[in-house]
Amino acid sequence: MGETADWGPPARYAGLHGFHRYWGKKPLEPLRGLVALLSQPGDVVADPFMGTGAIAGDVVRGGRRFVGGDLNPLAVQLARFQLDPGGKGHIHAALAHLARVTRPEIERTYCGGDGRIATHLLWNGPEIEAVWHRPATGRRRASRAAQAPDYAMMARFAAYYPHGWRRLALFDNGRINASAALDWPDLFTGRALHNIDLLLHAIRQVDDAAVRRALELTLSAGIGQMSRMVCALKRDGRVDPGSWTMGYWRPARHFECNVWNGFAQRAGRLRRGLVAGGDARPVPMTDLGHIMNGGPAAVLACMDAGDLLAALPAGGVQLFLTDPPHGDRVPYLELSEMWNAMLGLDVAMAREIVVSNARGRDKNTAVYDRALGAVLAGCATRVRPGGFVVTVFNSARRGDWSGLGALDSQPGMTLLGAVPLAYSAGSLAQDMRRGALRGDYVVVHARAPVDADRHAALRALPGWRSDLAQLQAAG
Repeated sequence: MGETADWGPPARYAGLHGFHRYWGKKPLEPLRGLVALLSQPGDVVADPFMGTGAIAGDVVRGGRRFVGGDLNPLAVQLARFQLDPGGKGHIHAALAHLARVTRPEIERTYCGGDGRIATHLLWNGPEIEAVWHRPATGRRRASRAAQAPDYAMMARFAAYYPHGWRRLALFDNGRINASAALDWPDLFTGRALHNIDLLLHAIRQVDDAAVRRALELTLSAGIGQMSRMVCALKRDGRVDPGSWTMGYWRPARHFECNVWNGFAQRAGRLRRGLVAGGDARPVPMTDLGHIMNGGPAAVLACMDAGDLLAALPAGGVQLFLTDPPHGDRVPYLELSEMWNAMLGLDVAMAREIVVSNARGRDKNTAVYDRALGAVLAGCATRVRPGGFVVTVFNSARRGDWSGLGALDSQPGMTLLGAVPLAYSAGSLAQDMRRGALRGDYVVVHARAPVDADRHAALRALPGWRSDLAQLQAAG
């Protein structure tokens, strides 16, 4: 084979992989190594919980075929973007056009009586504590007290409601500070909604579909930092804006950030990601009807994991490499609702496999265990002899692991072992959970007959254990 899994310290998330705030990113280096070790060119690699599909490009460029599905439409859009981000020149031109057309109009809404454009406004309830702006020279920021024109500008947009956005469909979930009654004006000022709407309308005038998708995702990646959810952090005697990360908490003392600046910051990440990607050609994409008999290509489907598996032939997949929802760690669709609703993407939330604290969702651990077990059992029927089902998993609740146990009872399937997988960056979604494990586990099942060389290469991985009990005890 000549290929091994790279199990060294993973690099931090960069390039297009680190472009968006989407939850649950994993280090790519060991995943690439597993693909190289457990499959070969021409094989089918599948992931029924693909998330943003960050590994799909490497799979196809390595001569393999990739089949991925996810219930989250925002995730599927991100996966398509990573496989075909659009021409760099066209994206740069579109960003320059937005700067010419929409930036002046947005900045006028942050202009105070002195003619200076606010970069941030520090709010405490209904009162503005301070207005920040960029000084002509010297310090990074200047601050002044709020004036009557600042309140007048806010009043001008107070009743604004976005045009054409889907209404939020949230649940009462105290864990993420959400409620079914939340509406857009609860999360954003009227001025922010007006300015985001301006950008979205301008973006949707772009003719090139790939470029338009890239810009929509750029905007979605930044809207959390444009919301009422940016807390004021007091450090070393000064106040700074926090970074919106997850959930719908709206602190009384918070920052209102200039919408254009928030978009431009994310656009900068997009530019750097495109540069880091070099001149890689777009990955060819096809459909489920052609992937099994075609050349290297990818299928990216917005669909339930069970439906995706049902569309695959028995014994047609060499490697399932998947990162399923880890119990109650991340309520993906609830957290993504702000993005999906702004972009008008419909979500089949009732079909999500997750443990949720939301009242009324009926997403408890028993339902989760059964659903995950059924999907993984389905993977076992689709993997061919000599193939593998590899799950990246993490849960502090031992009961959540019972879904993985469904693989053990499938005819011909064997648990080879598992190995710890370190993160390349801290995970707030993981670390905030009491008793959370501090890394993922890569759990490897194989369908007989097991290739002896591949098995030996797996056993050589640092930290390898032959069963889950050993690994969990070591973790």
